[in-house]
Amino acid sequence: RSVFRTSTMLETGTAFVDGNLLCDQSDSALLGRPRCGPIYRTEPEGNEESYLYLNAHKALRFSPVRSD
Repeated sequence: RSVFRTSTMLETGTAFVDGNLLCDQSDSALLGRPRCGPIYRTEPEGNEESYLYLNAHKALRFSPVRSD
């Protein structure tokens, strides 16, 4: 399960890996078709690893979080 939130939108769906690409898919966007793109490792921010995910619809900077 995945959640993408901006100041004007909340979108839930799924995320998965297809070959070398990260894909996200939601029933509320693109008629349920997946949006895929590469992930780039960026300069660390403090002690956290930082990544950039790009696809045709968004550029998303994130750090992984462990869920126990």
